[in-house]
Amino acid sequence: MTQTTDAGAPPRETVPGLERLVFFSDAVIAIAMTLLALDLPLPEGETDEDLWGSFVNLLPRQYLTFVLSFLVVAMFWRSHHRFFQHVTGLAPGVIRMNTVFLFTIVVLPFATRVLGERGASSFGTVFYAVTVAAVG
Repeated sequence: MTQTTDAGAPPRETVPGLERLVFFSDAVIAIAMTLLALDLPLPEGETDEDLWGSFVNLLPRQYLTFVLSFLVVAMFWRSHHRFFQHVTGLAPGVIRMNTVFLFTIVVLPFATRVLGERGASSFGTVFYAVTVAAVG
C-alpha cells in the first residue's frame, strides 16, 4: 500500500534511500539499547542473601541508570521515527545530521557506564548530561 505525504509530495516508498536510512538507523539504535544491557553487572555472592545484598547495592547506580538510559534512547528513537514520517526527500545534509545523531546515540551506552560507575562524582553526571544534550 502506497502512502502519500502532505501537499502532494511523492509517496514515501519512492524516495530513494529513505527506507534504507530509516532501517539502518533503527538497527543502530537497537544495538545501542542492547549494549546498555550488556554492561549491566551481575550481582556477586555465594549465598542468596549475598546476591540480594549485592543486587540492592547495584540497584540505584547501575540498574536504575540502565532503565533511565533505555528510556532516554527509546524517547529519541520515537522522535526519530516521527521526524522521518514527514521526510519527503534525502539531501546530503539530512544524511549527515542523521549520522551525527546515530554517533551520539552509540556513545550513550558508554556515558551510561560512566554515570553508573562515576555518578557519585560530578564528572559522571556532567558527562552523561552533555552526551544526552548532544543527542538532542
